[in-house]
Amino acid sequence: MNDYGFSPSVLFGLSSREGYFPAEYDVYNPYAMYGNNSNWGVQQYKDKLSWNYVYDSQVDLRLFYGDLSSDMWSKCRWDANDDSIP
Repeated sequence: MNDYGFSPSVLFGLSSREGYFPAEYDVYNPYAMYGNNSNWGVQQYKDKLSWNYVYDSQVDLRLFYGDLSSDMWSKCRWDANDDSIP
């Protein structure tokens, strides 16, 4: 799991936690409030992720769980600036 930016212990604690679905073009910023989720606090976007299906697979968890501190996320082994990684 650390390959994707979170440790297993953090992941298991998130399965029943609610968050806010971000807007389509929101981009995570660790220095912005709620990770830069522009839908944060809007009740119609609050829900739980569908962990057992692929419905929510495109959701950036750092935005969805924007109230978690950035130190909850581990360093991802994939370099976001490496063009050879799909």
